[in-house]
Amino acid sequence: MDEIIKQINGFAELNANWDTYGAYPISGISIDIAIAILRKSNIAPTGACPLNDGGILLVWWNEKSDLTVYEIEVDISPNGNIGCLIVSGCKDEPSYIEHDNVPASYVLEQIDTWKDKKLYDIQKSLRIELIPFN
Repeated sequence: MDEIIKQINGFAELNANWDTYGAYPISGISIDIAIAILRKSNIAPTGACPLNDGGILLVWWNEKSDLTVYEIEVDISPNGNIGCLIVSGCKDEPSYIEHDNVPASYVLEQIDTWKDKKLYDIQKSLRIELIPFN
């Protein structure tokens, strides 16, 4: 987790036009919110990248199998608004649920769901059976 937080803090060093296409510097607000979400979730994203509008994108990706997918994309705007895209289902025809201006608590709930799905898939792939103690 420390490495991804260090990477996100490093986005503050990006000057205007960092992408050579007129990108804005990454806002301190988006950096602070991204780091707060990561610390509260305690689950490192699969990826994080700066956005040309001065925001940050965080992605949690879980390829459940050759046929299914579960992904969360969190778009933190320069002014602190949070958008969330959830992609799930069959890879050929996934479903998309998108919400704008969501509270950080909604994002944290989605990350917990992602974590639970990933742990379930790991358990299933290892064929671990939970045996109750008597």
